[in-house]
Amino acid sequence: PTRRSSDLTGRQYKRIHIVGGGQDAMSLARGIADLQDGKRPNHPSLAIFDDWNEVLEFVGSELCDEEPELRLAVQLATRYGAKKMIATLAHCDTPETRAHTILSTMHRSKGREWAQVTIGQDVKDPGFDELGNMVPVPPEEMMLFYVACTRARRVLDNGRLGFVHRLIGQVP
Repeated sequence: PTRRSSDLTGRQYKRIHIVGGGQDAMSLARGIADLQDGKRPNHPSLAIFDDWNEVLEFVGSELCDEEPELRLAVQLATRYGAKKMIATLAHCDTPETRAHTILSTMHRSKGREWAQVTIGQDVKDPGFDELGNMVPVPPEEMMLFYVACTRARRVLDNGRLGFVHRLIGQVP
């Protein structure tokens, strides 16, 4: 029989692979579960927090803009629960060559290609200033967005990177 795993919403997927392995995400999910259970977390991104409420406060602040992985993990834990995250990650161990779905960060996608790519929802739109102009995107981020958008051979769902089209329209 084909082994199935389900994502956090309960949808079934046949085979999932995480580029670079899911150890980092698993460690973060376990740290979140510890904090939610009133225990001290054993994860460096969470070690400074005394309780779950401090994490929620931090994630809601601009200070967390430099920690997008933490923000996403906390959002998932808030919506689905850390234990469901842990259970889901435990089933994302299919070898890449046999996987139906491959999860990757933009950084880890460099040099790879897939037939279809969907950009995740954790990319932050730069927004507009008080005059209505788009806030400039640092060149390093634009290069990373370029890498992410050029991984698809046939189909690209650019998700939250749709703002790049607005930027291109502003280039003289």
